[in-house]
Amino acid sequence: IRRADLSNFIDEMTPSANYMYAVRITGHFSDVTTRTVVRQEKPYPPMTEAVGDDAEQHFTDVSGVIAGFRTPIFEKGISVPGCHVHFIDDNRTQGGHVLDFTLAEGKIELCPGTDLDLRLPLTSAFSDANLDPDDLDDQLHATEVKD
Repeated sequence: IRRADLSNFIDEMTPSANYMYAVRITGHFSDVTTRTVVRQEKPYPPMTEAVGDDAEQHFTDVSGVIAGFRTPIFEKGISVPGCHVHFIDDNRTQGGHVLDFTLAEGKIELCPGTDLDLRLPLTSAFSDANLDPDDLDDQLHATEVKD
């Protein structure tokens, strides 16, 4: 299974796409591509500017864990719809935000989530932030997926 197939796989294995699912993939991967964004300072740049090819890492023939969430489409803007997952190798020395992977063999575990606790800060920075940019879909795609 590849990263691009993960959301569809989860949808086929679960009764509804309306829930958030925790996902854990334990196994051996023929390849994993991750990104790790370096620490940012205020004023924080948009995520599309903070990420770059120089922060990508490529692992081959590696065992480890991919863990994260498959989030329903209606949570766009609160969360990232689709699969948002991170990788860490068995030695706990390499990893990052997963851009792509190929699972050679392993186990996929799912757990539905039914509670969502959202707290919004009462700050001028949050009140004044543009949380609905015209290119939100493009920004999400650019930061989550390796084309």
